[in-house]
Amino acid sequence: MKRNGITVIWGVLIGMLALVGCGYNAVHGPNRVDTAGEGSMVFVRPDRFTVLGTRSLSDYVEVTFEEASVGETGRMEVSVGLRNRGGTHVYDKEGQDIAVGAQIAFYDTPNAQGRAIWRSPRKTVVIRRGATEQLDYVCPKAGAQSYQITLSDYDGVE
Repeated sequence: MKRNGITVIWGVLIGMLALVGCGYNAVHGPNRVDTAGEGSMVFVRPDRFTVLGTRSLSDYVEVTFEEASVGETGRMEVSVGLRNRGGTHVYDKEGQDIAVGAQIAFYDTPNAQGRAIWRSPRKTVVIRRGATEQLDYVCPKAGAQSYQITLSDYDGVE
């Protein structure tokens, strides 16, 4: 009886290891990424705010305006206004100054998919509580039809 119990335990352990080893893949290829549901502004989940405090950078930062046009030279120009809303929770009405990392990617397709024709370096903007900041971008390559701005928190507020 003991021998059968040990055999069952070993069988279960080997089966679990096989399932974990074969079925779990922590690295996903780029063909699995679907950006069709995303808009032109993407907020990345912050990593330095507590779980009880917020789940998104958009709890603190709001987009006040977003304008895109093609200039006389055929290059796309984008302007975005960001405002620090301050505290949005019952226990945090004061809010804080926030450093936001912003990066834009321009695409030659109308739906911001495929490979970007140009990606800006990451720009860090400190937005004081209640203040508004404006981000301006110009694509150095002609032919851009769409863009996507990624906003993330940055651990560098002074």
